[in-house]
Amino acid sequence: MRTTLLFLISVFFVISACSPNSQNTKIEDKQKDGEEKISYNLTPTFITEGHEMRGIEGRIGFLNLKFKAKESQKVLWHFWGEENEISGTFKLEGTHLLSGKKTPLLVNLNTHEKIYESIQPYTQANLGAIKSMPSTLLFEEPGVWQLNVFIDNKHFAELVVEVD
Repeated sequence: MRTTLLFLISVFFVISACSPNSQNTKIEDKQKDGEEKISYNLTPTFITEGHEMRGIEGRIGFLNLKFKAKESQKVLWHFWGEENEISGTFKLEGTHLLSGKKTPLLVNLNTHEKIYESIQPYTQANLGAIKSMPSTLLFEEPGVWQLNVFIDNKHFAELVVEVD
């Protein structure tokens, strides 16, 4: 009985560690003084319709991209949930976790200014999501960033990404 229980527990850990739906990456960032390291858990990836997304399965995600500091990058956001929950203004606030600096990450392509609120409309369903939204992001510096997503002024999701 005891051997069977240990075997089942071992199998559970092996399966959960290999599951593609639980790819939660832990990374370390050095303090400015270089002495202490801080660990962060990146938002996990998941698969939808054959595409690897980074986000919260069943809620929000975007294709798993490599972000680079000081380079504009197009991001197509995908939203799951209730139709009435995903309407209104899309707002994105970025926080550089090492410095604590909060900044807008969205770029207005007409003026090239960084903005908090998107001027883009939601688009049709894509990759199993009920809505999607195109955007352009610009991170000012490399490191680990926390992305706070608001829809219609309500907190919708929090994601953690790494920027090279």
